[in-house]
Amino acid sequence: MGFTASDYDEGMFYVRVDLEFVIVCVWVDDILWIASSDKFGEKYLQKMMATYKLKETHGKILGMEINFCSDGIWLTQNDYITTKVQEFRVDDAISVHSPMCVFVDWEKARSAVITDRPYRQIVGSLMHAMVYSRPDIAFSVGVLSRFGISYTEEHYEMAKRILRYLNTTKSEGLFFKTGDVCLTAYADAAYANCDLTARSTTGYVIQMNGTAIMWRSKRQGSVTLSTAESEIVAASECAREIVWLRLILEELGFEQNSATILREDNNACIVIATNPEGKGRTRHLNTKHHYVLECVKNGWIKLERCDTKDMVADMLTKSLDKKIMKKFKELINVLDINSSVGVLEPVGTSCRTR
Repeated sequence: MGFTASDYDEGMFYVRVDLEFVIVCVWVDDILWIASSDKFGEKYLQKMMATYKLKETHGKILGMEINFCSDGIWLTQNDYITTKVQEFRVDDAISVHSPMCVFVDWEKARSAVITDRPYRQIVGSLMHAMVYSRPDIAFSVGVLSRFGISYTEEHYEMAKRILRYLNTTKSEGLFFKTGDVCLTAYADAAYANCDLTARSTTGYVIQMNGTAIMWRSKRQGSVTLSTAESEIVAASECAREIVWLRLILEELGFEQNSATILREDNNACIVIATNPEGKGRTRHLNTKHHYVLECVKNGWIKLERCDTKDMVADMLTKSLDKKIMKKFKELINVLDINSSVGVLEPVGTSCRTR
């Protein structure tokens, strides 16, 4: 049918003719179809439907709803969240405006370990929502996932709180504005904030034209000896994902002619990552954590100082109050679909093999 398999993502195929293109993303038996124009996309869609037995799902795929408005595209999971609230019988009358209490002692729950609650099922459902459209719950879901075999009543109540938060904010989702294909990123770390292991937490978010397209919240794999060290680990992990995204975009014909801006709020990290001299105090760092230095030298990324109050990756390293959380969500275009201007319509074509 003329499609080319991506060199950088095994589930992506594309065809490009001059300025027209079709991109097909495959996940098991679900297919997301993206085309530069209806006419060009329909041509290849008919070829595929003549070859395979496909069922069109019209803007719904993997629990996500994709809608078009005059300003761009909305990605939400309203129906999925409603289904999970009903499945786990969570009281939807309780409104919650932040995924986790700021001062909760989530690692030192004092009640006995329990096994008769659907804890793992709830955490797994929350993770599905987090991966596709809700970066605002990434940190809290990451914390709860550490207690899959040793959860307590407190952990179970925390999981239900996050589900209530999603239900309260289920009309929120990612809004992709029309515009240039331009990447920016934020990377942050919370130093030694895991009391059980003294390890730090990495958080980063990568945006395209202002909207989050990739994010991560993860406890680091080893203990770091300073705040700067933990920030370097976070920056290097983010840099690897930036390079991968740049390769995919260039493969699809979207040239990246300038370095991707990676914002950091730690001065020492920026100095270490951009200065090839004076490594005496950082010799003990694993070599992979100096990857960011190579990316800077090659012109793939450019580190910029960011004030802590504007560091949106902070939401991926610690629990925040609802006011700060709301600010950071708006900065990465996690918005309320009810604020959309114009009529919403299903966009694109999603299919499922029969």
